[in-house]
Amino acid sequence: MFTKTIVMFLAILVSCTSAQKSNSSAFQEKQDLSPAVEKYKTLAMEKYKEGIDYVFNESGSFVMCVHAAKPSAEHPQKTISFFVYDLKNEKILYEESVGDGSVKWKNDVQIEITSKIGIITPSHQSNIIHYVYDVSTQKKLKK
Repeated sequence: MFTKTIVMFLAILVSCTSAQKSNSSAFQEKQDLSPAVEKYKTLAMEKYKEGIDYVFNESGSFVMCVHAAKPSAEHPQKTISFFVYDLKNEKILYEESVGDGSVKWKNDVQIEITSKIGIITPSHQSNIIHYVYDVSTQKKLKK
């Protein structure tokens, strides 16, 4: 009985110690990424001031900082401004503004961008521009 109690105690002690080590390594990884997190958020605040959405790719290696400007009398179309930030290398890879459009991650390394020019009618669907930007090759691709 006494031996079983000691074994149980040691098993609990070992599991607590290993959990503590894994938590500290996760904390260390979070601290290592902290400067990159602060940098992209600071850049986004400097550029767009407010109303910023942070959209990560599937693997979490890139973040897209997106700002949708509200339409006004001077600019009746909604303008989407965004940049893609590489968290590992701590730099902006791509930056653009599109009129009355949208931007979203297509997959882990590609962004799908849509922009509308002029008034869109059934006979003028060519006024909608679609393309894909690949952050790994840093090239625009036709959709």
